[in-house]
Amino acid sequence: LHASMEPAREVGGDLYDFFRVGDSRLFFTVGDVSGKGMPASIFMALSKALYKSAALRSLPDLGRTMAEANVEITRENPELLFVTLVACVLDVETGELAYCNAGHEPPQLVGAGGGNVRQLKSAGPPLCTLENYPYAAAHARMAPGESLILVSDGVPEAINSAGELFGR
Repeated sequence: LHASMEPAREVGGDLYDFFRVGDSRLFFTVGDVSGKGMPASIFMALSKALYKSAALRSLPDLGRTMAEANVEITRENPELLFVTLVACVLDVETGELAYCNAGHEPPQLVGAGGGNVRQLKSAGPPLCTLENYPYAAAHARMAPGESLILVSDGVPEAINSAGELFGR
């Protein structure tokens, strides 16, 4: 497990979290709050806490977790911000991966040695945009040596010295 975060400003709305679920499963999430600066940062901290609370109550059902988090985060959203987020549960012994995406950059499975990139499809709207949306988990199996890559929008929207977007 490796995580790195560089905010565009002094503070930002990107988030990640991870924790063990039982002996063999690992929960992790990456997300981003709309906007920049202090308002996004404060809403990010609230969203992260509310999402973790929903996850601890409803795992292993990621669809239910996402739906419950959507209700709780929306309730605490007077600024009408939204949150993109992808959540995963990986069984580290079998490679079974459950994931649910709420408008975030799709996860990528990268084969051993960097070859054979698979984009994991799972679509739902960002949190705080559609009330009572029926989020559903999708499933994949990681092969030995594969890496799972989760990024926030800062990666595809990064601009190189020629002014071009990095892209997916």
